[in-house]
Amino acid sequence: MNTFEIIVQKIIKDQEQLIGPLAWHEASKIHGLRILDQGKGDIAIDPTIDSRQVIDSLVNRYGNVFGKAMTELLPSVHDVHFSTVPRLKFTLRISELIEEYLHFKTHNTKLSKADLLRQQIEERMKSDAGWQEYLRRRRS
Repeated sequence: MNTFEIIVQKIIKDQEQLIGPLAWHEASKIHGLRILDQGKGDIAIDPTIDSRQVIDSLVNRYGNVFGKAMTELLPSVHDVHFSTVPRLKFTLRISELIEEYLHFKTHNTKLSKADLLRQQIEERMKSDAGWQEYLRRRRS
């Protein structure tokens, strides 16, 4: 599942806590969003549709159906920083052994090899003291 799909899944689950299964019913009406398995919370966004548009449509749908108060109860949307959502393409040449490892780690999961690598890099960035110091200096 990519980052946008994780965001959409979180929004739906947040709404499900408030309004129950109706959250999934309303989400199923969003163009470009497929509910694969409601029980597991599995969703997919059509790759030909702008994922941000799907998120906006979902939030607007909940707002139109349930009122402005409902959209104000969407903490997951307020915490999203679209600048951190992957949008740059990067080509990386890897050995067959690395490819085999990536296949092993992602086989029978909903995680792509790119998402696995992205997660690993993000975890490394969070724990890298030098990088964190660089970010602090850059922000000030």
